[in-house]
Amino acid sequence: MNLDRTQLVAGVGLLALIPAVLYVALEEPWPAILTLLNVLLISAGLYYMMSPTEHEDDHAAGH
Repeated sequence: MNLDRTQLVAGVGLLALIPAVLYVALEEPWPAILTLLNVLLISAGLYYMMSPTEHEDDHAAGH
C-alpha cells in the first residue's frame, strides 16, 4: 500500500472528525456542525498545500 504524503495528510486530518461524532452522540448539534466545517476546511487546505504543482509535474517529467 503506497500512500503519498497528500493522502496521508488528508487521512490524518480526517481523524479530527472523531469529536464531531462524539458531539452528535451527545446530541449537541452546533458544536458538531462547527467541528465538521473546521475539519473540512483544514483538510482541504492541507490537501491543496501538499498536492503537486504544475511546475513540480513538469520537472518530474524532465521538462
